[in-house]
Parts: sequence; structure tokens; C-alpha cells
Amino acid sequence: MSINNEAITQKGFAIFLVTVITVAFFAAGAVGFLIAQKQETPRIQHPSSLQEAVNQQGGEKHKQKAAEFTPPVGKTTGPGANGPWSMRLMSATSTDGLNFTRTNQVITDQGDVPDLTVDKNGRIYLYYVGWTVADEQNKSAVAISDDNGKSWVFKKLSLTGFEGGMAAAVDPDVQILEDGTFRLYVTSDPEDGLGPRTYYAEGIDGINFTKMGIAFSGAGKAVLDPSILQTSSGWHLFAGGGGSEKGWYAVSQDGISFTQKEYKEFIKDGKGYIVANLIPALGGYRAYGFGNKTIVSFFSKDGKDWVAEEGVRLSINHNSGFETGVLKDPAVVQLSDSSYLMVYVTKIP
Repeated sequence: MSINNEAITQKGFAIFLVTVITVAFFAAGAVGFLIAQKQETPRIQHPSSLQEAVNQQGGEKHKQKAAEFTPPVGKTTGPGANGPWSMRLMSATSTDGLNFTRTNQVITDQGDVPDLTVDKNGRIYLYYVGWTVADEQNKSAVAISDDNGKSWVFKKLSLTGFEGGMAAAVDPDVQILEDGTFRLYVTSDPEDGLGPRTYYAEGIDGINFTKMGIAFSGAGKAVLDPSILQTSSGWHLFAGGGGSEKGWYAVSQDGISFTQKEYKEFIKDGKGYIVANLIPALGGYRAYGFGNKTIVSFFSKDGKDWVAEEGVRLSINHNSGFETGVLKDPAVVQLSDSSYLMVYVTKIP
């Protein structure tokens, strides 16, 4: 991938994430856990009403309240110079998904690799990896907003089946299915010698998830930070850490089991960009990528072939007092009022 010295390459990105995952597992003294096979885990039976859901969860309001935490302010130290311990999540808004304006809102410090989704009621779910999540480290968490991103409530994720390590399930990407199921894709390494891969888990409330199985594996090569796109003809998975050191591309008819295809680079003006988020757009689909401290976008009619769009979506602003060093991992979603919200990552000054 032809990103210049300032850009974050897929190779460097993959090596960094492998390092963080490995260090986190070592620090926690984690032990391997058994991979839950899809055929051994029954599909979630969805309740016919909200009250049944509450009853099934054993008092959902109590559980959700107990999961709340206050996000950290400022950076801390970690196993390297850069990582979620030194990053922050900030937001920007747009009326067309192309021209974004910063809100200068710090959503949380010590956060990385965000992903956004909106349910049928307009509630926003911001999934991310937090370095400090209450009394734990390097955990996937969710921030929920009922006012289009103006304020957030932070909650720990309950990830049944991923117990046993500080970095047992990271790099969250969530898709909401037609029946309201939240399907969570994560990077996890059961320490069986085959490296990190993409697992999927499901839940009904966006907070409590149960591991279902492996969605995609690199046959011994690391698969990192999956980004998923649903289209009318199937599902597409893009991830870092591929055998070519550029990335992975895989397709699926059900979003449960993905098959590897030839990876195609996202090129704009002769430079390669890392894809971080993919969403539906008018007439097709849009992918947001980053590199060289710049966020750009690509358009596709089918989710397979992508063309770079003119201009940039956002460039780093060193003079803002809020960001420095990097501008990366944009997560974008269209809200109920048809506007767009972007959450991006930068380094805490």
C-alpha cells in the first residue's frame, strides 16, 4: 500500500494491533478458551415483546444500570507510544455524508476503533475499545445516545463466551438485522497458535452478547479490525493483517460465514487508504478510509468495486487544541433526521 511516511500503513496497523492484543493477553495472564462452534450454540430466540426481553434477561434495567461507567479524561500509559491509552474519540456532523463540520466534542478519552449503528427508534450506539473501562483495561464498550450524539451514557459490554483475557474481544463492528438482532463482529485470539480472527456474537439489546462462532479466519495469519457491509446481494468483510500485508476481503450470503476473495486496495490520487467503515448511500454504498492524517471516501454500486470520491471528508487540525498526531478510524452513520454523524480517532495532545 503506497501511503507516505506519515500515513498509517496496513502493515503497521496490523502489527500494532497484534502487539496490543498480545501484550494485553500477557499482562492479564489470560489462558486460552475453547472456540464456541456455531453448531453447538443455539440461535438466540427473540422475545415477542419488550417485557419478555426484560424477563429473559433477569431484570434488564438493573443489569444495564449496573453496567454504566464514567469515561476517563486524559491519557495514561500503556505498552507502547500509541494505543487506546493515548487516543480520544471526537465527532463531526454532515448533511450529505461528504462535507463534515467538527463539533469539538470529546466523546471519551482512551478510546479507539469506533463503530456506529442506529436502531429503529433512532437511538445511537457507539462501540469502541476503551483502555480504561471502569476498573478494567482494553475492553470493548458502548456509548448510547438518545439525542443525536449530543450526550452519551457509557456501558460495559457483556460478552458471554469471551471470558478469560483482557483483550478477549476487541475491534467491535455491529450490524442490526431486520428482526432487531444486534450482531457483533470482534477480533479475538484463543491462543491456539492460529492468531487473531473474526468472531461474531449476537444479542437483543446492544449491550449483552453471546458468542456464536467464527465468521472469518486467516488460516494462521492475523485477521484484525473487521469492517462489515450488508448489501442487497450479500455481505462484505474488510479487515487488516492479511497475508499480503495489505488486508483481507471476504464475502458471505448470511453474514455468518465469510469466504476469502482477492483483496482490492482503496486508492485515491495514487495513495492507498485503510477502510474503516462502510455504509449505505444514495444509489449504492460508501466506504470511509484514512491515511496521511486525512479521512476520505469511496463509492460503490455493489459493494465490490470502489471508486474514490472527490475531495477529503476531514483533515487533521493541529491548531484546535483537541487533536494531534493522527486522524483515523472514522465511523459514520446516518441519523433519523437524515443528517450524518462521524466519530473519529485522534491522539490526545
